[in-house]
Amino acid sequence: MIVLGLDTATTTAGIAIASGDRVLAEGRHDTSGRGADLLVKIDALFRGAGLAPTALDAIAIGAGP
Repeated sequence: MIVLGLDTATTTAGIAIASGDRVLAEGRHDTSGRGADLLVKIDALFRGAGLAPTALDAIAIGAGP
């Protein structure tokens, strides 16, 4: 199962792509800019992991502080 994990509760977002207990790609994103830039970063993570976004099975998000 391919999972996209997002935590955007702070000024630096944590994003990752995982399969089971293995992290395939991870990164950070400054959330003070445009929200659309986060999508570009997510796309780059998928490409870096050798996956198409259509491979995504689930999204996990942090509920915030």
